[in-house]
Amino acid sequence: MKFPNPHDVKAKTIPGTEGWERMYPYQYQFVTDDPVRNQYEKETFWFNDALHYPEPLYPFDTIWDEAWYLGLSQYNNRIFMVPPVRGVDHRIINGYVYISPVPVKDPDEIGTRVPHFMERAGYYYKNWDALEAKWKVKMEATIRELEALKIPTLPDIEALSVVNDAMGESGSLRITASVEGRAAVIEVEDDGPGIERSLAERVFEPFYTAKHQGTGLGLAIVRRMVEAHGGTVHLDGDAPRGTRFVVRLPYRALPPTSDSARPAVGGAGSQDGDAQRKPTAGQSPGTSPVAPTETQPTARQ
Repeated sequence: MKFPNPHDVKAKTIPGTEGWERMYPYQYQFVTDDPVRNQYEKETFWFNDALHYPEPLYPFDTIWDEAWYLGLSQYNNRIFMVPPVRGVDHRIINGYVYISPVPVKDPDEIGTRVPHFMERAGYYYKNWDALEAKWKVKMEATIRELEALKIPTLPDIEALSVVNDAMGESGSLRITASVEGRAAVIEVEDDGPGIERSLAERVFEPFYTAKHQGTGLGLAIVRRMVEAHGGTVHLDGDAPRGTRFVVRLPYRALPPTSDSARPAVGGAGSQDGDAQRKPTAGQSPGTSPVAPTETQPTARQ
C-alpha cells in the first residue's frame, strides 16, 4: 500500500469545486511553478489531518489555522528548541488540510538543540504553578483591557464626503505627531482615492479644487500659516493608500522650569501681588477680593 502523492490528488477535481484554489492563500497550495518548493513537497510525507479537520476548512477560517500552527512552530523551534523537529507545515487540497512535520535533518544540529531543550522544557515543568500564576495575571490584565475598549456607535448615515470624495465606507482620518531632530512632524492621512503626483503643488494654489463643493482655499491657507511659522507642508507621494500631508515646524524644547525661578505671588517685583494691590471698597487690607453677589452689596449699593 502506498500513500497517494498530493500532487496526484490535486489533479482530480471534485465536481462543483472547480477553481477552489483561488479562495486560499498561495502558501497553502502545492505548487509546480517553483522547482525548489515543488521538490520539497514531493519529498515530504503529507497526511490528511482528519482528526482536527474532519470537514473542509472554509477559506476565511484559515486565519485560525495559521494562528495555531505558527504558534506551535515558534514554540518548537525558537522557544523550546525541540531537538528533532522545527514545527509543522500545512497544505490544502479541495479544502482538506494536509500537514507534515518539519524535521531537523542534520544529526549534529539535533545534538546542539538537546541541551537547550532540556534546560527550557525542564524549567517549564518544574515551575508550572508559578508560571501559570504569572500567565493568569497577564490574561486577566488582557481581559480588563478588552472590557475597557470603547466601541463607537456607527452613525445612521455617513457624511456626504464618503460619497463625494470617494472616502469609502470608513472615511477614517489619522493624525500623528512626532519629533525628528529639531522639527515637529505632523502627518494627516485619510483613506480616500489619493491625489495624483502631478497635482502635488497645484493643490496648494488658491481656488483650485477637485471636490464637489470645495472652495480651493483650505490647503492654500494651511501652507500660508505653516510657512508663517517657519515650517513646510507637502503632499507625500509615497503614501500606500489615500492621501497623506506632512507638516514640519521648527521645534525647540523649552528648558525645565522650577518654582524657585518664578517670582512669588505677591512678592517683590510682582505687579499683581497683594503687596502692590490696593484693597477695593469693602475689602480689608491683606484679604483677597471677593466677587460681588446678591448677598454682598458693592460700594455703589
